[in-house]
Amino acid sequence: MIESDRHPEDILRDGLSNPPVADEEIGSLRYPGNAQSTATTPRELPVRRLTGQLAYRSESALQTITIGAVGAQAEDRTVVSTAPLAHDQAESRDEGLALELEAVESFAIKRMVENVSSEGLPALPFDLWRRRNRIALGVMLLFFFDVAVPLILYYILQDSTGLSDEDVLGYACLSVGIGELLELPVRGYRLCRWPRVYNGCGIDKRSAFDLLFWWYIVATIIGVVPYAVATSLPSGPLYKVFLMTPGMVVGFASAACFLSLMPGKAGVQLDAIDYGLPAPFRLSSDRAGEPIKPFVYYVVEDFLAVDCKQGRPWREACRARWLASPHFRRLMWHGTLFWGIGGLVFIAILAALTWGATFNVAYGLSFVWLFLWMMLCAATSWLYVRRSLVLERIAFSRRAVG
Repeated sequence: MIESDRHPEDILRDGLSNPPVADEEIGSLRYPGNAQSTATTPRELPVRRLTGQLAYRSESALQTITIGAVGAQAEDRTVVSTAPLAHDQAESRDEGLALELEAVESFAIKRMVENVSSEGLPALPFDLWRRRNRIALGVMLLFFFDVAVPLILYYILQDSTGLSDEDVLGYACLSVGIGELLELPVRGYRLCRWPRVYNGCGIDKRSAFDLLFWWYIVATIIGVVPYAVATSLPSGPLYKVFLMTPGMVVGFASAACFLSLMPGKAGVQLDAIDYGLPAPFRLSSDRAGEPIKPFVYYVVEDFLAVDCKQGRPWREACRARWLASPHFRRLMWHGTLFWGIGGLVFIAILAALTWGATFNVAYGLSFVWLFLWMMLCAATSWLYVRRSLVLERIAFSRRAVG
């Protein structure tokens, strides 16, 4: 007997460089390099299903292994099933390849069982705590470029040079938003270069982008145009327009939050799958006509999939969790409402600073207030999300036991 000297995880890692792609129908998968290689799970499976995809590439054949973990509603237990393997050149497989495939399959089942709780709650394969160093670095860079540098340059140039107010503001704010502006072309490149890896489920075209990308472009225009107008008029700077520019961007985000929370019909519960209005066009992984999800859901799905390089498996995991858990749907609804109201609070305080203080004072306070508001809202959201996920696990555990 020929034995393989490769560990199953090494085999899986080789295959995951080209992960399978979810078709428009949930439960249907196909490998990017082979349109004929498909594996479809039974359509009568309940919603409480987590589908993980593991691909293996060899020199002679392409195989796709689909592991479906099904939370059986009748018996309250987890059933793990494997979809049939689709072979391009099944006759060319030798005994060594068969052994490797068998090892991959058993290892995949083990990994899927570890990632699915006994009550059938789909897992979200991302841990922010493991990336705490990167997050801390990002926060420090955000504070440095968007708060510290503009404040230091403005007050030094204002007191030590004879530059006009337009030039002082122009030089002081050169670093504002530099990280955000650089991130936009990077995520656009990823979506165009590898649409089947990073883009929404069912999107294979290079010319398609997710919702967060389009929102990012509009928000950039809303932030740049008022700033350019306020500092370039011959009559002098429009100081109040300049100070309220961050409020315009935050207001656009709040508007997106509130619009996404509008119910599609009267009397529908906020944790219902069909709560939202029908989408007029595709929104990330949601096709036109599907109920719109809360805006925070799309931000979480798109940002982690593209900017954090979690790819399409993260999008599929989010969709599985959304379909399976009413607690998760309420979490997204409450989070969207929180950021929407928080944006209105930010705009109100920013307006009070703009019209209630001199420009030199309001300039510094507005930058400090923007950073403080973001940190307070982010910390509050983090604590609420952790508490909600714990309550979600407890509720699913009780349902499984009882």
